[in-house]
This record gives sequence, C-alpha cells and structure tokens, in this order.
Amino acid sequence: MDPYILVSIPPKGHAACNNPDEQSQWITRASTKARLVQTQGYPQALHRLHGPDPCVVVKTPTMGFGIFATRNIWLGELIIRERPLLVMPAGLPVPTVPVHYTSVQTLSVAMYEWEKNFLEIALSKMTAGNQKAYRDLANDHTEDGSGPLLGIARTNGYGIGIRDGVGEVRYEDNRNAYSATGKLGSRINHR
Repeated sequence: MDPYILVSIPPKGHAACNNPDEQSQWITRASTKARLVQTQGYPQALHRLHGPDPCVVVKTPTMGFGIFATRNIWLGELIIRERPLLVMPAGLPVPTVPVHYTSVQTLSVAMYEWEKNFLEIALSKMTAGNQKAYRDLANDHTEDGSGPLLGIARTNGYGIGIRDGVGEVRYEDNRNAYSATGKLGSRINHR
C-alpha cells in the first residue's frame, strides 16, 4: 500500500520558495508526490500580481471575514495568487477498525487519526503566521467529531483536480481526490 506522507512544497531552501509563508504542507501519497515533482516547470516561484490589488479581506458584522473587490475586476483577470496552506485528501481513507464498528464509529476513528497523526503535524511545520491564518478560518464542523483542524479543512477546502493513481481515475466518492485550503482563496464565499 502506498502510504500517506507529509511534505512541504516547495521544499525549504528551494529557489521557488521566495519566503517561508509561500510554502504548502501536503498530506499525499508518495506516488502522487513523485508525479507532482516530475511535472514540467515544478515548482515555480509565485510572482506578484501586476497593478493595484483588486481585493481586500474584511471582517463583516454577520458573516466573519470575506474577500471583497476594491475595484472593478475584468473577466479573466487574475485576482489571487497564493500557494495553499494545506493540501490533503478530499475524502478520508477508511482506517482498519474492529469488524463490529458501525460506520459512524469508523468515521469517528478516521477523523481522530487524521487530526492527530497528520493535521497537527502539518500545522506544526507551518510558519506562525500561516498557523494563525489557518486557525482563523471558519469551522462549520464543530459538532460532528471532526476536531478543530479537520473541521477547518472540511469547511474551507476546494477541489484542486489532483488525484491519486495512474490516469487519475475519478471516483464518485472522491476517495482519491485532493482539496486545498488557502489563506485568501478559502475566504471567498463558496456556500
């Protein structure tokens, strides 16, 4: 079985990492990481947007933080350029549990294992600023056993089109898909 690993992309000291806040923590299968790093041009440095910043992050009285336009935005204009804070599987892998566990108990074990064995470690590898930015994101999963870090990822993650496996087979349950949680991108209303 191809295990999940935790990696920083781009790696520390790489020329594409202009500053430590531009580094992503990835929880990925080793084979998927190998495919990613073989992508032509991997990794590229982030370049600043040209012209005045089209967006601002604002705290609203009723909905928390959000991104709002500060000027007219042209169709097709790039408005945000960032590396995600965290990339992880969109669907939690099913852990090995005793046969008598219900599906609810199995999900509870999976969420606990991801919180403790992956997400806490991934956050510890982030800069203090990125840790704060991640923890400041909304969490709509406070009552379902997700844990605070997994709840944030479940609330704010976007599908990114990367999948495990040769040919990137698409499964209906997204068991081989990945999602990304961004500092700015996750503040865009996606309800």
